[in-house]
Amino acid sequence: RGSAPVSDGRHVYVTAPDGRLLGVDARKGRLLGQTRPRLGADSDKVPASLPVPVLAGGHVYAGAPDGTVFGVAGRDPGTW
Repeated sequence: RGSAPVSDGRHVYVTAPDGRLLGVDARKGRLLGQTRPRLGADSDKVPASLPVPVLAGGHVYAGAPDGTVFGVAGRDPGTW
């Protein structure tokens, strides 16, 4: 189960259980971009919950299941 979603009106952002940050078109529901997974397929870490991504200063920040926090420049998932 991923994080709760957050939206800037144009895009919806959610963190997947493997730590990927996903960006979806808010109107069409189409996946526009995603970051690399933060956990390997062989990981036994299964998060009970993930923090909601944060939108600040034109960036998107997310917490991964391994305890790290990362950010992506820009809110357009197509540029990640």
